[in-house]
This record gives sequence, C-alpha cells and structure tokens, in this order.
Amino acid sequence: MVATYQQKLLIPRYCNNIEVFFKGWYAFTLIKLMLLGPLFNQLLSFQKIVEGSFYYSFASPKTLKAIMAVVLLTGLLCKRNYVLSLVMFLVVLMYHHITHPVINGGDQVVLFYMFLGVFCNNRPSFSEESIIRLFQDALNNFCILIAQIQVALIYLVSGWDKLNSETWIDGTAIFNLLQVDFYPTNWLQALTEGVDLQTLVMVSWLVIAFELLFPLLVWIPGLRYWMLSMGILFHLFIALGLSLPDFALIMIWTYVIFVKQKDFNKVIKMIRKITDSLSKRLKSISKTTGT
Repeated sequence: MVATYQQKLLIPRYCNNIEVFFKGWYAFTLIKLMLLGPLFNQLLSFQKIVEGSFYYSFASPKTLKAIMAVVLLTGLLCKRNYVLSLVMFLVVLMYHHITHPVINGGDQVVLFYMFLGVFCNNRPSFSEESIIRLFQDALNNFCILIAQIQVALIYLVSGWDKLNSETWIDGTAIFNLLQVDFYPTNWLQALTEGVDLQTLVMVSWLVIAFELLFPLLVWIPGLRYWMLSMGILFHLFIALGLSLPDFALIMIWTYVIFVKQKDFNKVIKMIRKITDSLSKRLKSISKTTGT
C-alpha cells in the first residue's frame, strides 16, 4: 500500500485544471483589489500611521494599486512557472499586508494556496531522465495532495468545533445568526420567519454531518462529485443567504483541485459548445435584424 502511494506521488500530474486552480486565486485577488476602490488608499494611510511609510516610499497609492493590478493580470495571461508563481505570491502577500484590517478567513485560504503555488509548477522544466525532474514531479504532486488535504481539514475543524458547541447542538447558533441584520438577506429572513426550534436543530445537525462527512467521503471516487455538488449548493446558500459571497466562492473554487483531468476536459468542451451555439444564434439574430 505504501509502495502504491509512493508510485502515485512520482507519477507526473501536470494538468490544466491545476493551472486553472491557481490562476483562479490571481483573478480573485485582482477582483477584490478593484472592488476596494477608495478604501485601498485609506488602508495605506493606516499602514503609514501604524507601521511606517514603506509602501508610500515605494509608490503613491494609485501607482501601487495599478502596479499590483498589472502584475495580477500578467499572471492570468501568462503561463505559470516558478518565477511567476513566486512573484504572484509576493504580490498577494503585499495585498494581505495592506488590507489585513478587513480580510477574513477566506483571504487566508487564498494566501495559503498562493504559497503552495510557488512549489507546484504546471509545466516540467527538466528532462524525464533527470533526477531533478523526479524531485520536481514529487514536489508538484505533494503540493496538490496538501491542497486537497487543506480543504478537508477546513471542513473537519469547522464540523468538530460545531459538534462541541452547545449552541449548534440545540440550534440556537442558527437562530442567533438569523437575528443579526448584517448576515441574513431579506429573502432568508422571510423564509425563516416563524420557523420552530426543532427545524433549526435539524438544520444544525445537517450542517455538522456534512462538514464531518465531507473530509472522509470526498476521497471515495464514486462519492466525490456527489459531495462536491452538495458543497456547491451549501456555499451558494451561504453566499446568497448570509451575505458572505467571497468566502463561499473561495470554498467552491477549492473544489477544482479534486476534479480529474478527463472530467475537467469534458466541462471545458461543454462550455465551448454552449458558447459556440450562443455565438451562432447571435449571428443569426444580427443577420435577420440587419436584413
């Protein structure tokens, strides 16, 4: 059994979904950087007061934001390698340093995966006969495994914490959450208005069961996509119902690391077929309106 895992660790796994997985974090950071708007300047001012004027001595707020955006966009457009991955990690680390007063747990997850991306190169740099290539393959596969384990641990720790919380056991945690105006959206408040405590207890245990079972069942090939589908629905509900879209989207994106290359290619083909059919329809509509 140990020998089997050793063989799997040394089998090259340079897949397109791994490339997309890491580039997704570049896109996420770029979008959040753009959405900050004037708040970015305020956060830089906070850095100047509390921790000195390092960033101000480097460039003005607008220039620094523009440089970070250009670097992130370059990472999205270029093929990944060790140097580019290191530069991207340093840019995201700078972003986290500047915005640490407003970051959340999801941003910490992004930073962790950006660090793993430094050692996980999607394209081999040496010949197959080289010992360095053997080390590169093993390091690449090990980082992919760590990325998958990290997702499982997030659910395991969260589920275990809820299991040992009296407020989650008796359903009052969800009840208290619904009372905070900041979290639930209008439709969720309307949906849960007048709900009884027994229903809240059932929902609490369903959440606990999912978070404790996910780290176990996601490794079983026959159940993997079922668990990922349940996770997508779970986090979409969090995004739309509890006003936490960034964390929910981050957790959904971590699922890409579990998708096999052949299944990933099927999804890409399906997306291309949809886009091709839409473009043909648009062309036909434009021709008919033009005539």
